[in-house]
Amino acid sequence: MLNPDLARFMYARSNATVVEIEASHVPHLSHPQAVADVISAAVDRRAISNETRHHAHPKVP
Repeated sequence: MLNPDLARFMYARSNATVVEIEASHVPHLSHPQAVADVISAAVDRRAISNETRHHAHPKVP
């Protein structure tokens, strides 16, 4: 198991988006809605990123 402070350092260094939930080692069981919200937000960000990329570089026939 990683030391939480080391994990935070590495996440910050990689410019990752981090969400911390006060939970056991199985947050998907103890806080399923919070985990679902994080996943939904990531999917939404990815969709916006893909949409922006496609508009910036339209396909040429």
